[in-house]
Amino acid sequence: NYGFKIGSTGFFNITGEYLDRGRTNRSTTWTGKIFNDSDSPITQFRDGKEWTFLPDDQELARRGLTRDDFSMKTGQGKAQMGAVFYNTKVPLGENAEFYSFGGLTYRNGFATGFYRLPYQEERVNLNVYPNGFLPEIHTKIRDYSAAFGVKGLHKGWIVDGSLALGGNSFTFNIENSINASIGESSPVSFDAGTLRFRQFTGNVDVLRNIDTGGAVKSLSVAFGAEVRVENYQIEAGQFESYSLGNGGDRPGIDFDTTSSGGPKNPGSQVFPGFQPANEVDRYRNSIGLYAEVESDVTDQLLLSAAGRFENYSDFGSTVNGKFAARLEVLPELAFRGAVSTGFRAPSLHQIWFNNVSIQFVIDPNTG
Repeated sequence: NYGFKIGSTGFFNITGEYLDRGRTNRSTTWTGKIFNDSDSPITQFRDGKEWTFLPDDQELARRGLTRDDFSMKTGQGKAQMGAVFYNTKVPLGENAEFYSFGGLTYRNGFATGFYRLPYQEERVNLNVYPNGFLPEIHTKIRDYSAAFGVKGLHKGWIVDGSLALGGNSFTFNIENSINASIGESSPVSFDAGTLRFRQFTGNVDVLRNIDTGGAVKSLSVAFGAEVRVENYQIEAGQFESYSLGNGGDRPGIDFDTTSSGGPKNPGSQVFPGFQPANEVDRYRNSIGLYAEVESDVTDQLLLSAAGRFENYSDFGSTVNGKFAARLEVLPELAFRGAVSTGFRAPSLHQIWFNNVSIQFVIDPNTG
């Protein structure tokens, strides 16, 4: 953290942070099936004793592996994060000031999925991963924000005008994986797509304390306007991250099949990429007008009323209000209450997020 003064009342402050967090793992040794034809135990007699073991154990010994090599990683993922934020205020004469604040952050995450075992032929290609594989999800999150405004006093009115912008992106990179339906030519690393969101907001707020000549203890009025523009995007990943083979429909030619003739799993294992059909680029505009009146009617009674009109480009208009009161009965006892209406339009993410998963089901009539 570092800061310094600007003039008699101004300042600039900047803060940085870095975090490197290791992963945790609470998984135990894998005890299930690993290789093909390993379900039936083998019984042998040695040194006058009966020994029973699974073919898996024999094959593991031959390959110089143990069951621990096939365990998934369960727990908190690894993360690396950095951030820098600033805050500043600069006087503009005696009755006004400029202010600004904002920041940048990045966060890289690392997690894994379920182990893809050698016997799961619909998920693996043994020529690429003879011992199966543990797919990895590498995420990149980037955030930015900044606000700029001028606040001042004009003929008894406090006026505050500001502009703010911000956004973030969430990118999915898949490592140590495969698109089993492509076969040996499949990449083992994939760009699985990106989610993005951006927002721009402009505000003008006005506040004044009204002299009532003693009719009430105090009275203040405030009103303002807000304009907001939002944008939500889904960007598709690379073709191999979501495709079934090369995109054709000929089994064994355009896509790899299992020994039973069914197609192997399409898309990057652990997280198939967003497809062009999932791509989104949606905007929303909204305009809001609001006002509030608050008064200490007496030393014991405070009353407040507020209202807001909002118009959304995709959800129409809404009007909401709030009334609140506080009554002090004793210095140690007060009652307060409020009644209000409200409306929140669903976020663009809630409306437009979508993805596609593919699962092949055997027809019971045709096999």
